[in-house]
Amino acid sequence: MAFTRSYPIRFQDTDAAGVVYFARGLTICHAAYEDSLQAAGVDVRTFFSPTASLAYPIVHASMDYHRPLCCGDIVTITLRPMRLEEASFEVAYHLYRETETGADRPLAAALTRHVCIETQPRRRHPLPVEMVQWLQTWGAT
Repeated sequence: MAFTRSYPIRFQDTDAAGVVYFARGLTICHAAYEDSLQAAGVDVRTFFSPTASLAYPIVHASMDYHRPLCCGDIVTITLRPMRLEEASFEVAYHLYRETETGADRPLAAALTRHVCIETQPRRRHPLPVEMVQWLQTWGAT
């Protein structure tokens, strides 16, 4: 089952043309990622701590905008993670206008790929149990 979150597009998210600034789209998606971790029982305070022994850097990110997202829109973000390898996963995001959640085509779609690493000495590390559980909670079944 995918994780779903609502997000109101704010003025701070938009550019001079009144639509979501391209980089803010990924910020909005990352906020949904953080919420999905917390909803699955991950302690985000320690997960994102600079002293954590493991980190999950984004090694690839892409975002496609199909229709404008404007200030005042309330979007529904669906997030679905998928394990790629022993130490990596990707997260697919789809953003719909809340009144159009049944629409065939989202307003925007994004993808992030993450690799689990030991923070010292910065080498790949197998995903820990809490991340495997997060994948199972929100990933495809």
